Amino acid sequence: MRKLIGLVLATTILSSAFAGGLMDMVLGEFNNISPNFIPEPPYPIPPVPPKQPRIDVVFVVDSTGSMADEIQAIKYEMVQMIDKIERGYPRPILRIGVVTYRDYPPEEREYVVRRHEFTSDIQEVKEWIMQIDARGGGDGPEAVSNALHVAINRMQWNGECITTPNNEIRCESKPVKRIIFLIGDAPPHGLSGNGDVSFPNGDPEGYNWEKEAYIAKEKGITIYTIGCSGIERYMHGEDVFQRIAEITGGAYRRLNYYTVRPEQYYRAYHIEGEMADYTKDPTYDRVSHTIRVNNLPQIVGATVQSAAKAEGVRYSKSIKPEKTFDEEIGWTSELEKILESFLSF
Repeated sequence: MRKLIGLVLATTILSSAFAGGLMDMVLGEFNNISPNFIPEPPYPIPPVPPKQPRIDVVFVVDSTGSMADEIQAIKYEMVQMIDKIERGYPRPILRIGVVTYRDYPPEEREYVVRRHEFTSDIQEVKEWIMQIDARGGGDGPEAVSNALHVAINRMQWNGECITTPNNEIRCESKPVKRIIFLIGDAPPHGLSGNGDVSFPNGDPEGYNWEKEAYIAKEKGITIYTIGCSGIERYMHGEDVFQRIAEITGGAYRRLNYYTVRPEQYYRAYHIEGEMADYTKDPTYDRVSHTIRVNNLPQIVGATVQSAAKAEGVRYSKSIKPEKTFDEEIGWTSELEKILESFLSF
């Protein structure tokens, strides 16, 4: 019995000593742990995906008769241009809107301004562009001021407060890049020396191109103006387009024009189907078997890609904003190469 009691006492003493040592060891390790220690999770944490920059682009296009080849260029390459812009990482969230304009009666009786609201559906944009019919226009100056007003104030830009169908006001705080491309070959009404027969005192509805440009600046909208063939004929044509771009922090560009063999052009830019029927191209010349094209898609593509890069989008070196005509079609004429070097941007 005494042996049994001694064995129990010895076991108790040893257990207490072991437990005390173990506890001291645990407490010692605990005291050595940094207060900033964060235990590893039992599973890997997925990386946070980069934020996708949002870019809103509105094309404000003069759709009078003299703009046939510029509009045709947009029809040809709109889808390819948007595809290249969206192939960056992180992929930008791109929305496209379209505003077309002509003039007021009696110069033009079909319409003054038409608006197509923003969409991310590229097929829908393509359908809008395909419906643009270049005709009419009357005297030189057009409804430029009205078109700018619609694009700046009536489009549902991202990041603005809107009224829902339930009359609730919702405002977005997410940053967004806002861009307008004004594409035309004639100035707005109300400028002297431009042959403004019908509205020499300005836009009949009271819109003013300069005021609209300042409103765009306040809203964070950058306007890039593109002067088409014929704008140089006006006393106040290019200077007005330059001023609109300057006010908003954009830039003015003049289009460059080329005559090319349609088969080469279609092959180079992967144009297929109905669009590849050169007999339906309004610029097709039967004698020389050529079509007239321009660098409008290249200007637009490079500008939007630059804006995307400024928001953190990266593009592979294999994805260029646009290839030059020399690279795509393979021109070898030294004169054409010299011209290309001057016309590149």
